[in-house]
Amino acid sequence: MIRDVANGRTLLTDEVIEKLLQLIQERGLKQGDRLPTEAELTELFGVSRIVVRESVKALSFFGLLNTKTRRGTVIGALDMERLGRCLSFQMGISRYPRREILEARTTIEVGHLELVSRNLNDAGIAGLMGAVEGCEAAARAHDPDAFTEHDRALHSQLLEIGGNPILVTFCTLLKQYFRPAASHACKVGDMPAVAREHRGIVEALRDGNLLLAQGLLLKHLQRAAASEASAPEAGRSAAAQTVSTEGAR
Repeated sequence: MIRDVANGRTLLTDEVIEKLLQLIQERGLKQGDRLPTEAELTELFGVSRIVVRESVKALSFFGLLNTKTRRGTVIGALDMERLGRCLSFQMGISRYPRREILEARTTIEVGHLELVSRNLNDAGIAGLMGAVEGCEAAARAHDPDAFTEHDRALHSQLLEIGGNPILVTFCTLLKQYFRPAASHACKVGDMPAVAREHRGIVEALRDGNLLLAQGLLLKHLQRAAASEASAPEAGRSAAAQTVSTEGAR
């Protein structure tokens, strides 16, 4: 039984958070299921209502718990966007080596194409080609904002077509985690070449040539890595006419 001590509330809160997570697992609670009441949790854990409230509030911050009127506290869904922002901040202050981030990005994206190839249908091909054509039009118009928008749409569609909900959740988190280092500088003059790479990848998938698609994507990411490695830390801004071409979205 956990004892409530005035100067140890933070520690107690951490312990109760662990106890709550353990309770949820042991009882097999799922999203939408109710937790025991605050009074029941207070008695079960042997702590004050304040500690229970702080613990529930901490888990609610990331969406794991939700307090609803007349229903009490129910199991929620992890807020990937909020968690991603925290991880993105951690990435920014930790200065992970670019090489390691780009290696992870390459492994995930190239491997993911196998799932895309299995699930690709006419509607998926049409959506991917629409994004490619949007990139090409933006490149012709020298419009970096539109290029970035269509580039993101392309990679988001590839993720959706893969159809693995676990991977979708994982990559939704990684898109924020990779953002500071996974994006590479793409000069406006290079946009037509990037768009051609996108078209080649999509056409290979359309034709059922997975190995070619993976090879083209690998080459695409290697060029991105070379561009990222050669780009200076400062100066990757609008003045340098760059756009963010992100792969892990």
